[in-house]
This record gives sequence, structure tokens and C-alpha cells, in this order.
Amino acid sequence: MKYFILFSIVLIASLATAQQAPVGQQGAPQVIVPPFLEGAPDDVIKRFFDLLKNDETKTDPQTEADIEAFVRQLGGTYQKFKQDIKEGKAQYEKMHQAAVARFSAEAKAADAKMTAIADSPTLTNRQKTEQIQAIMNCKFFECLF
Repeated sequence: MKYFILFSIVLIASLATAQQAPVGQQGAPQVIVPPFLEGAPDDVIKRFFDLLKNDETKTDPQTEADIEAFVRQLGGTYQKFKQDIKEGKAQYEKMHQAAVARFSAEAKAADAKMTAIADSPTLTNRQKTEQIQAIMNCKFFECLF
């Protein structure tokens, strides 16, 4: 789940940055570098994103182990970053629960299903993305029932 959150943050930030680029510069989207890699050489940043790309077919625990091994080589502020992610997740959960309280029964069912998928330690990140996307593509969540 941690990887899914990290990947989502990086992906959303990258997309937002690319959309905000001046008209002539939109062909080359900017990559958002995680805080623990700020100031790292370009080859290290590339290796990190290559690792994430290659881990698309792995489960969260496998991906987390790969990331841990990668950053162990680097040292730096990764542990603080992980703590910040944990605190951010706790804040997100509070906001999420407040929002879910206002959902219809159908929306609550869809949210529960997507949350279970996102939290699954046995699904690969590709499987999670595909399954969540399938739910999001359902018209009025009719395929959930």
C-alpha cells in the first residue's frame, strides 16, 4: 500500500506539472523527484524510476523490499520521508472516512471494494490498477452487484 500511495503521489504530481508546463514545453513532461532523492545524480534518479517501472508486476511487500534495498545503498533522508508518508496516510484516512460517511450505499460498496484492492498485499501494482480502473469504468457501479 505504501508503494501504491508513493507511486500515486509521484504520478499525480508528474501529470499536474506536465499540464502546467508552458505551451512550447509540454512535449517533455517533468519528473517529480521524491524528497529523499532531491539532489541525487540523474543516473540514481533514473535507476529509482526504472526500479518502480520494473516492479509493476510485483506485490507491495516485494516492491517495498526492492525500494528498501535501493535506498539502503544511498543513505539519506528516506526514513524521514517514510514517516512523512505514514503521517500523510493517517490524515488521508481521516478525510476519507469523513467523505465515505456521506456516500450512498452503492458508492460505499465501490469504495470498500477499491480500498480492499489497494490494500491487498497479494495483488501486483498492475493488477491493482487494472481492477480499480475496471470499477471506475462501471456505469453507476452496476458491475459491482
